[in-house]
Amino acid sequence: MKKLNENFYKLQKKFHPDLYYRSDLNTKKKNKEKIYIINEGYRKLKNPLSRISHLFVLNNIDYKNKKKYPLKVELLENQFQFSIKLENLKSNISLNNELSFFIKKKRVLIQNFFKKISLSISIKKWNYAVSLFQEIRFLFKLLEQANEIKKIRDLNRKY
Repeated sequence: MKKLNENFYKLQKKFHPDLYYRSDLNTKKKNKEKIYIINEGYRKLKNPLSRISHLFVLNNIDYKNKKKYPLKVELLENQFQFSIKLENLKSNISLNNELSFFIKKKRVLIQNFFKKISLSISIKKWNYAVSLFQEIRFLFKLLEQANEIKKIRDLNRKY
């Protein structure tokens, strides 16, 4: 990620429109297009989920194909269990510490999945990478919901 940021800022310094304000219209237009591409690429690569999906696309992996990559029963059971747990935490305000612990555990789980998926992509184990990606996407959604519940509780506690 550090290298991505360094390269992004290097390219920004090289092609920023302010550097070409005295240039002809054609040069300005080309640099504006380059900056747009650089910004879009950076936005896509900065987000870990879109970075992984981009790697799939680059390698012609149709990770959205549910026939080729069906959701595993174990994943569906985990999703169900996690969703029930989160719903219980949401409805019971007294479990605030448990909610924080739940969020922390899911963050660690996501980090571990990212390590596994990086390895599986590097050795081109695409089926395993896609199944991990399916789990990561679910965990991200779950974490967003849990963080939203926590944010609301924290605001309510202030008032």
